[in-house]
Amino acid sequence: MTKKRIVIIQVLVGFILPLFLQTFGLFSPCWTTDGNINKGLFYQCVGSTCNSESGILNRATLGLECTAFIVMAFSFLVFGVGIVCYGPDELGEFNNGTSGLCYNICKMYAMQCFCCFPCSGLLSLVGCIVFSSDFNTAALGWSFYMCIAAGSIVFLNVFITCFDGICKKKSEESVVKSLVFDMYFKNY
Repeated sequence: MTKKRIVIIQVLVGFILPLFLQTFGLFSPCWTTDGNINKGLFYQCVGSTCNSESGILNRATLGLECTAFIVMAFSFLVFGVGIVCYGPDELGEFNNGTSGLCYNICKMYAMQCFCCFPCSGLLSLVGCIVFSSDFNTAALGWSFYMCIAAGSIVFLNVFITCFDGICKKKSEESVVKSLVFDMYFKNY
């Protein structure tokens, strides 16, 4: 498998999956269930009829989850653009014009977003913890668990990336550095 395909797989699993889970968890109406009534952060559904007149279940959770969603989406966009523009080319090389102001600005934003990405996972998990402290554990719905999964996958992604950056893989010829190190930290 080429380096470019490995990077694309890391982006799909590490960035798109948590963003997908966070989006559907945040905007779906199944944070709590009470018989026939499903309540979400924005609205509630009774049977197949949904309305938003019931009020917000937990304002702190809503704020934390929305902030996590925004930070996660922004990090995904900027880091994704950085990987597409400055990741490995078709031959697996990282020498795609590594000089110039545009390259350094994009590299800086990508590094900052990689630092913001764990914050989005933390915000999502803290929002879920705050929400679960107000409601019975048996009444929590699948939307709640989707947001917990999104935050957990973010931390798993960060752990794997840091582990990949710290521990070097050995090949038969020489030590191969991690992809993240080659892409973003090689010139520092």
